[in-house]
Amino acid sequence: MKNEPATVAAVRQANQRFYRTFESLSLPRMRALWLETPTVKCVHPGWEPMIGFDEVMRSWERIFANTSYIEFEVAEEIIFVEGDLAVVSNPERLRSAGGGQSASGAVHATNVYLRYEGDWLMIVHHAS
Repeated sequence: MKNEPATVAAVRQANQRFYRTFESLSLPRMRALWLETPTVKCVHPGWEPMIGFDEVMRSWERIFANTSYIEFEVAEEIIFVEGDLAVVSNPERLRSAGGGQSASGAVHATNVYLRYEGDWLMIVHHAS
């Protein structure tokens, strides 16, 4: 099945919205990006997998509470769309600060979105 340009653009926007929300360190904004279901999954670098909306949100709460600044550079997105499911694979180059320390680095992420009631909502974030 051919990926339609408008659909790919909408998924790219959803992916960029995820990173801008991450940078905002806003839990209410992050909650709005995820499908609220017990089957969502999140894997942060070096963490055990979190499964379920509540557990995933607790992980974001922990990250935001210990981060004073974070900035991402995301490029080279590879986007695959099949019906209402989209997978985005991209490197994350990041700079962050928190707890009196700063860091920079790069990881690779796979983000999975489900089109639900017209919006592309995240169902999986896996960064390693």
